[in-house]
Amino acid sequence: MRQPIKEKRKPKPLAINITGIQYCNECPFLEQKNNQWFCSPNDYKLQENIDNKILVPDWCGNKL
Repeated sequence: MRQPIKEKRKPKPLAINITGIQYCNECPFLEQKNNQWFCSPNDYKLQENIDNKILVPDWCGNKL
């Protein structure tokens, strides 16, 4: 007996959808190791400003 044809499922949308951020504090890839902030995909050490907000570097793809 023939089996019914399965329909293709729609691909699931990506869980992380970032259109652009102004500060790294809003980024899901920000990590803290030994009281120092790091960008986890790049292992780049970030420096804090006086307001405890980290500006997004120019090389980052999440920058506005």
